Amino acid sequence: MPKRTSGEGSIYKRTTDGRWAASLMVAGKRHTLAAKTWAEAAEKVG
Repeated sequence: MPKRTSGEGSIYKRTTDGRWAASLMVAGKRHTLAAKTWAEAAEKVG
């Protein structure tokens, strides 16, 4: 699980359901995506 640089968003494990979530800002709005694994979340963020 490498550290992400500034502007790449963040990836964290949700405590409610145990899934990985990726969060990033696009045009001033926060978007959150969910995935089963950390790698899938990282791929979704780009």
